[in-house]
Amino acid sequence: MSTTPAPDGWAFPEEWSAEALEMAAEVLAQRADLSGAEVALLENAGWLLTQASIAFDVAKRHAFESTTDRGAITLHPGLAEARQARLAANAALHKLVPHDSGAAAGTIAGASLARRRWSPR
Repeated sequence: MSTTPAPDGWAFPEEWSAEALEMAAEVLAQRADLSGAEVALLENAGWLLTQASIAFDVAKRHAFESTTDRGAITLHPGLAEARQARLAANAALHKLVPHDSGAAAGTIAGASLARRRWSPR
């Protein structure tokens, strides 16, 4: 579970991963005025990050390897699933959080998400 509590008036699903809970709290700290479709985008991003965490954990349990039906060893498909879910979550966050107009600029929440994801644990 996250050590970041939900802001007043917001309740996050208990099933969300710690990463999703932290992301949602950060977004709401920047955009407390979310309503309607924006709330749905935030919820979608939270579920996507939870899915990414689960897929990554499954791949990690299998040493990031998978064996095909012909015996070849490949990267675990959970890695691709996690990557796709994180990309989709970042796309949703890009619509919610203020961002720079530069070509390489991402959202503040997306940058924070990437730092947490790749920081040593």
